[in-house]
Amino acid sequence: TTFTPNTAELRLTLTKGGVAAEDEMQYFAAGVMEHLHAITFLTFNTINSYKAFAKRNVQLKVGHDGLINLNKERLYFRVMDSASCPYLTLATVISAGLDGIKKKMSMPDKVQPLPKNLAEAIDAFESDLSFIKHVVSPEFLEHYVEHMINHNARVEKAVTHEERQLYFFV
Repeated sequence: TTFTPNTAELRLTLTKGGVAAEDEMQYFAAGVMEHLHAITFLTFNTINSYKAFAKRNVQLKVGHDGLINLNKERLYFRVMDSASCPYLTLATVISAGLDGIKKKMSMPDKVQPLPKNLAEAIDAFESDLSFIKHVVSPEFLEHYVEHMINHNARVEKAVTHEERQLYFFV
């Protein structure tokens, strides 16, 4: 049986005076790329999100049919699972993009691999909170991170059905 993840897509367009703001969109996309590892904590927020992403064997690439597709006026953001909260995802992506515009960031030459699991995403998020602290309250962030750390620890301790079949019935 193949497992297809529940993916989602976010489409963002920037305009200035009713006209596509191409330069700003480049900065915006660069900001999203700069904070992408931290963003995955909120967009892939379950253990299964990472398992499904790994099974898809998708390379993180920017461009046509990539996880992040940027054309002159629109950004297609596909680094998300449908289990993620759309409000947090939108707030986080917009905050990262605005950070890119504010700092006039450039797109990276090389894209680093995404976190392989929830623990790596938690670490990335905790080390890159500055871009989102003004959008989401520190109390919420602290509670959410603590909840996800506990969730991850609980799931990692659990014995799976496959492990039972492999080791208990030998």
